[in-house]
Amino acid sequence: MNRTHGRSRRSHFRAWGLEPLEGRRLLADASQIAFPGLVIPSVIESAGSVPLTVVRTGDLSGPASVRVRTESTSAFAGFDYAPVDVVVDFAPGESQATFSVPILDDDVSEPLSKFILVRLSEPTGVDGLGFWSVVGFQLEDDEPGSYSSLAFMDFDEAGLWTYNDAEGYRKINDRSPEAIVTTPDRGAYMDFGTAGLWAWDALQGYRKLSDSDPESLALLPTKHAPTPQFGPEAGPIWDGPKLLVDFGQGGLWALGQDAGDWRKVNDVSPENMVADGYGVLLDYGPQGVWRWDSFQGGWTKLNDASPEAMVGGDGGLPVFFDYGASGLWSLQGGEWRRVNEADPEAIIGSRGLLYVDLGTEGLWMVDGIGRWERLSEVDPRSITASEAGVFVDFGYAGFWRYVPSMTRWDHLNARSPELVEVDASSDGVVLDFGDAGVWRWDGLRGYRKLNDRSASRIALASA
Repeated sequence: MNRTHGRSRRSHFRAWGLEPLEGRRLLADASQIAFPGLVIPSVIESAGSVPLTVVRTGDLSGPASVRVRTESTSAFAGFDYAPVDVVVDFAPGESQATFSVPILDDDVSEPLSKFILVRLSEPTGVDGLGFWSVVGFQLEDDEPGSYSSLAFMDFDEAGLWTYNDAEGYRKINDRSPEAIVTTPDRGAYMDFGTAGLWAWDALQGYRKLSDSDPESLALLPTKHAPTPQFGPEAGPIWDGPKLLVDFGQGGLWALGQDAGDWRKVNDVSPENMVADGYGVLLDYGPQGVWRWDSFQGGWTKLNDASPEAMVGGDGGLPVFFDYGASGLWSLQGGEWRRVNEADPEAIIGSRGLLYVDLGTEGLWMVDGIGRWERLSEVDPRSITASEAGVFVDFGYAGFWRYVPSMTRWDHLNARSPELVEVDASSDGVVLDFGDAGVWRWDGLRGYRKLNDRSASRIALASA
């Protein structure tokens, strides 16, 4: 009896345990095609091509194939690389196959780094794709001019020019734009009034985006775009809209990746809009202040009252609103707080700090937790903030820079500039001194004259 009971128990235990073990064995033997892993090599533009390997695992007895295609992210197909859309074949017994992505070399100064994705799809002769069905590689530009910022200068009847330290001046248009908004890829959106809205970069040149005349433009953030997915179910890369354009009576529109990728956001034209790291703040006057999430397309009303000025919540700062006689207010986590009863003449934020021009009360600095510090008793004529600090034009008292990390003032010039544009790729600025011409200043090399002529508009695209 005991022996029979024992045999019965052993037989039952083995039958119960074989099913999950067999399932595991079958999973281990499943045939798949994938890249070896998420390897993102850095490739210089002159490399000629990038060889990539695709690996097949499991049953190798028969033939197999997979479709391979490239996808643009920040690189341009046909300009930075030759697009690939081919079927890669595996012969019986073959576990690896290789292909190459051709890289196109040029003499154009571009962003230092661009990114290209390569995606697998449509496998045959296997059970499916492995996890690494999408990989990417970084393309590095090798032109000397790519290592310094690109300045756009509007010289009115003399036309629109670009300037780079390594390449000098280049005329890009005979016409003077009404507005220039530079992009992180060293390009620009340009409002040419009745000639419409255009995009420009050194590689592709001009592309017309709209025949309509915009009233205002706001470059939208990309840093909160969805993270690319790399598994077999990974979808296409989406970075959200790039630009918000107010066409006045034509309404508010968002422009996506391509020239024709327009989406209407609102029928009403805002009085002011300010982009920050989370979307865009829109002042609709009597309809109040709203935030539009540029990735989800959602609207949130922030206040019924219209402010005189707004500063977005970048770098850990709350959002600040200048409500004139009602004072300066902050909004963080849905909580409103009055931070000062005075009416600011100007507010500007950078790297978690807010700079407030209180007129005859001087220039003040506010940190992320609301602490105030008076930087100067003199009333600024203008303030421009950068990662290196705040550049202040004190009029008759000259042009100065305050560096918060060193609690230090630097006297940069006895003369007051007419235009100040921050160079985010250095600790300096580009300055228009009127009849004294256009100059660049940075802490390493001091002043360099760029042009004898005064510019009516300057915009900088960082390296």
